[in-house]
Amino acid sequence: MRNASFSLAKSVWAAGDFKGQIIEGIKRPVVTLSLSTNNVAGVKLPIFQVNIDPTVDVLGNLGVAAGGQVINNTRENYLQCLNMLVKLASMQVAFFSLDEEIKMTNRRVNALNNIVLPRLDGGINYIIKELDEIEREEFYR
Repeated sequence: MRNASFSLAKSVWAAGDFKGQIIEGIKRPVVTLSLSTNNVAGVKLPIFQVNIDPTVDVLGNLGVAAGGQVINNTRENYLQCLNMLVKLASMQVAFFSLDEEIKMTNRRVNALNNIVLPRLDGGINYIIKELDEIEREEFYR
């Protein structure tokens, strides 16, 4: 991020304020995001991907007189930053999704240990006692 900001400052120094020219030259987006999902342990995690359209040339004739190479370096630095930020966002969303799924699984495990298993144990003990009683009755006959 620091390199990208520094290269933007160098570009403005070399070519002047070119923000208006870029905004006027934009007809369609150069960079888009696509969303796909990845299944990890039964949890669908969203994955963001950066798509760069090479046919769109926003910079065109920008910086022909001065600073063209510096502007292209700035563009590359910001594209690298964008890729890193999108990767970070994907990992953050995956982390939160997995965290929620782990919490839900822990609640299910606790419910099984504290509610379902004691009920089953109680039922098993009741059946064993009844069978023992039936066996004693059969023995005395």
